[in-house]
Amino acid sequence: MTRERGIEYVQFIFADITGDLSRLEGLQQEGFDILAGRRVLMYLRDPAEVLRRLARWLRPGGLVVFEESDLTMVPGRTSSMAAHDQVMEWLRRMLTTEGANTAMGFGLPTTFIKAGLRFERIRAEAVIQGQGTQYPLAALLKLMQVRVISAGIATQEEVNSLVARLDAESQDPACVYVSDISFCAWGQKP
Repeated sequence: MTRERGIEYVQFIFADITGDLSRLEGLQQEGFDILAGRRVLMYLRDPAEVLRRLARWLRPGGLVVFEESDLTMVPGRTSSMAAHDQVMEWLRRMLTTEGANTAMGFGLPTTFIKAGLRFERIRAEAVIQGQGTQYPLAALLKLMQVRVISAGIATQEEVNSLVARLDAESQDPACVYVSDISFCAWGQKP
């Protein structure tokens, strides 16, 4: 896709960031300018160590940007939204069962510093459910249903019922529900 657009300087390399990074060995001379990820660090046992290992190939002054989910301050709402609360509880339990750090957003500055990176700034943004939302909880639950069911949190019938209740609850034009806080941190390799 990049070559078709005349962009020759972009290269994509796929590697297991928790395992063997030998696929990156060819980058010793050239390195890379940006180390970026979205909802990656929250799933790692030792995110600072992974960043430290990857930063080896980052050029001095290279940019590090990670966006991570954080469920510490959610849900947020001004009135009862039982179906929304239920799906958030299921998703929180699923993530916890899978070993995810549901407070990774708040942990980004410390993670960068432990990785030997220069932390520069952080920003947080609320993910709002309601009219016109980009990622409605019903759609998210449908995408995650295999994981929720596999974790023993709900049955297929319970998922289907909750999806219907979410759709009904979201029809209220005044529906505003904060389901997630997305933190984005920037830093650099010294």
